[in-house]
Amino acid sequence: MPNGFRFGLILFEWVRIYCQIPIGFMEDLLSEKEIEGIIIDSKREEYINDKIFHLGKNKTSIILLSHKSGLILVRGNKDTGYEHIFDRHSLFSKNPFWDKNGKLGRPSKFRLEMVPNEYLTIAGHIYNKENFNTESNKFPDKFDLYDGLFTHYDSKEIEYRLLTYKNTGIIHTFFLITRNRPFNPLNILNLRKGMTNVTDIPISGHQDFTFSYFDIKNSERAKVIVKCDLLKKVEVWSIELYDDKGFSIFKKDVKIFDLINEEFSDKINRLEFGDTSWIEKEIKQVYDQMVIKNSPWLSSNKEMLRNPLALLSQHRAGGFHRQMHNSRFADCRTSDSFAKFPPGSGLPEETSQRRRHVRHEQYGRPNIKKPKLNGK
Repeated sequence: MPNGFRFGLILFEWVRIYCQIPIGFMEDLLSEKEIEGIIIDSKREEYINDKIFHLGKNKTSIILLSHKSGLILVRGNKDTGYEHIFDRHSLFSKNPFWDKNGKLGRPSKFRLEMVPNEYLTIAGHIYNKENFNTESNKFPDKFDLYDGLFTHYDSKEIEYRLLTYKNTGIIHTFFLITRNRPFNPLNILNLRKGMTNVTDIPISGHQDFTFSYFDIKNSERAKVIVKCDLLKKVEVWSIELYDDKGFSIFKKDVKIFDLINEEFSDKINRLEFGDTSWIEKEIKQVYDQMVIKNSPWLSSNKEMLRNPLALLSQHRAGGFHRQMHNSRFADCRTSDSFAKFPPGSGLPEETSQRRRHVRHEQYGRPNIKKPKLNGK
């Protein structure tokens, strides 16, 4: 392969990944040839029973179809079809969507119990002439767009949007557009929540559950620990924070609850999909204490203001929190609760001699001339 062509491919990939190119230009959508092949495949005998969910092997494999509505759902990829819909809109998906400014996106989510077969059922109700929408369609040459309401079993009315490839029933994407996004978890932290892990210690009568939060670089920045004491019938919730190097820089027991009598699977689901915004607010409160608003020093440091987590890299023994008493950082001082470490953490005793040592390390030892005595 010529070097110039290889460089072109590398440049193309860089642009595709790092530049947020609008839909329809560089995404891997279905080609006209692939669309024709899917329509032909949909008439095969294996798809006579449209209640069967097919796993599929590649991008154009048919996952589900409906003879009643004429809709077809293919496996697709991250840009179109079933994989795209699941990754962006299922609560079971942990895939983060960061924008170019490093902010975590918040695509609308389906209700937890909604399974893939239901995608096609609801989409079938939306897929009719009354819901055909040309005003909101940014790519009318590529897709047909439908907006409509669907009433669920609990009488809750939800508005959905369906995009199909032009003049076909092949689904490009399908998602919820109700404004308040009723099934989305609250976004308190600009961090991705990971999976729930469990450690079962039957001899001691303990069950420990943990789930972590990760930044855009996939570095662990916070962890929630839930220690369940099966003998005392209590569960203790704790938080632990990490800097960008992976060092633990803060740990605290937050709250103790009575142990709920529930099945193991129910406990996992509660931690995985339940409302954990209250503990995230505790984590955010610690972060906020590390960003001192209206400080002249911090206001001149745009990176610190834009990313409070940047302060954590300095928040270690001998780091930023020790220099808070230095005259240079006098305007950054906070309450007494800031930067407290647990007893026995091994930090050096804070003395005037220690403070002088920190200043000398930072700025060099001052050159002070001794006064002359008796004219000598």
